[in-house]
Amino acid sequence: MLLDAIFVNFIIISFCLAVTCIIMAITKKSSSKEARLQTKVEYGLFASSGIIAGALALYGYVG
Repeated sequence: MLLDAIFVNFIIISFCLAVTCIIMAITKKSSSKEARLQTKVEYGLFASSGIIAGALALYGYVG
């Protein structure tokens, strides 16, 4: 029961992290193109890792 609650919370937090990183990547403004691209790539990597972690946890929880 406790493990189920931990899994569900991890899944929710992972997908919230992904959505937040995507929003920050879209709305982040920088003065130079290089800094803007670097910021978008960093946030994109965090978003993709959140999606992957959430999907793996969801697969492990459901399966």
